[in-house]
Amino acid sequence: SSSVGFIVMMTMGPLVSIILLVVCCRVLKARQQASQPAVMQWSQAGPAPTPIPVTSLQSNPVVTSKTSVVPDNGNSGLHISVQCGQCRTLVKIAMTEGEQLQYTCPSCGALNQFSVTSPAEKANDTPPEAEVPSYWTTARDSGKNGFVTESDSTKRAVQTLLDKTWKNQITRDRQRGSKVQKFEVVMVHRNENFQIWDSFARTRRQIEEMCDGCDEWTAKTLSEEVYEDQDAADFLNRAELKSKCNEFYLFHGTKPSAAKAICDTDFLLKLSGSNAGTLYGPGLYFAEASSKSDEYAEEDKDGIFSGLYAMLVCRVVCGNINYTDQVRPKVQDLVNSILTDKTHHAVLGDREKCRGTYREFIVFDKDQVYPEFAIIYRRIDAEETKESE
Repeated sequence: SSSVGFIVMMTMGPLVSIILLVVCCRVLKARQQASQPAVMQWSQAGPAPTPIPVTSLQSNPVVTSKTSVVPDNGNSGLHISVQCGQCRTLVKIAMTEGEQLQYTCPSCGALNQFSVTSPAEKANDTPPEAEVPSYWTTARDSGKNGFVTESDSTKRAVQTLLDKTWKNQITRDRQRGSKVQKFEVVMVHRNENFQIWDSFARTRRQIEEMCDGCDEWTAKTLSEEVYEDQDAADFLNRAELKSKCNEFYLFHGTKPSAAKAICDTDFLLKLSGSNAGTLYGPGLYFAEASSKSDEYAEEDKDGIFSGLYAMLVCRVVCGNINYTDQVRPKVQDLVNSILTDKTHHAVLGDREKCRGTYREFIVFDKDQVYPEFAIIYRRIDAEETKESE
C-alpha cells in the first residue's frame, strides 16, 4: 500500500501529495493505538476528585472507555471526562449517575460505551452520617458549623441547672482561702459542629449497642428538682439523652477563650488534668455539680469577657460505669478496665460518699464527649462556705 501511495504522489501535484501522505500517516497511527488500552486521566479543571467506580462494558466494534468524574460548577447532574479508547481524545459528557452511555468520539469517530456506579452503592458498610439534634438551626440551614447565641428560655434553663446542682462545699482543688460563690449566667452559646458531633454520635451508637444489661445511672443535672422548672424540663427533654448508654449533661469548668477553642476543635486528652489533679487517671473530668466545675473555671484577664468565667455543658456518654467510692482508688486498675481490659467505658469517682464533697465522671476517649453549650457567667457573693478534703 505504501508503494502505491508513492506512485500516486509522483503523478499528482505537490499539494495533493502532501495531503495523501498526512492521511496515510493518520491511518497507520490509529491502527497502532487501537491495540492499546484506554487510560484514565483527570480533567485539568481543578483538583482531582474521588473517582466514581466504573463498570466497563465491551462489545465489538464498540470501544470501552474508562472514566473519572469531574464536578460541574454551573450545571446540574454529573459531568464525566472520558478518554476515547481509540484515539485517547478527552471528551466531557453530561450524564445521569448509573446510566449506561454510548458516544461517538468527535476526533476519530469511534463508538465508545461505559457505565458508572455510585460510591454509595459500593460503600454499604459505611454508617450513614449522624443525624444532628432537631433544635440545631444554623448548621441545618446553611450546612456549616455554627456558634449560636441561645434563647432566653435556654438561658433560664441553664441558670436552673447551675442553681439546683450548686453546693456550699469546697475541696482542695479550689484555691486555698477562696469560698464558693453563686453564679449568674450572662449568656449561653450553642455549639453546632458537624465534625465533632459526627464522631460523638458514632461512638455513642457503638457504646449503646454494647450496653445491653448495663446498670443505668443518673446525674444531679437530671434530678427531679431540676425537672420541676419548666424551662429546664423543656431543655432536657429536647436533648433526648440516651439513658441506655448513660448519657448525661455534665459540667466542665474552663475560661471563656478556652471554651470557644474546645467547641471549635474538641478536647485535647494530652491536656487533661493540667489545671488540677488526676485522682482517677489521665482522662477528661466532668462534674454533675456546678460548684465543683467552678473550681476549675478561670476568668479572662482581658478582651470582651474580661472578669467573666466559663463552663461547658457537655453531653457525656459513660456507658458501662466503673464505680469507686475508695478514698485512695487503685488508679491503674480503673484505667486498665477501660483502656486495656475494655470492660468499662467510664469511671465514676464518688467523693461525695467517702469525703462528703462531689462525684466526678471521667472518660478516656474524647469522642465520648460533645461540648454542646458554652456558658459565660459571673461569680456573685454567697453565704459562708465550709471546707473538706
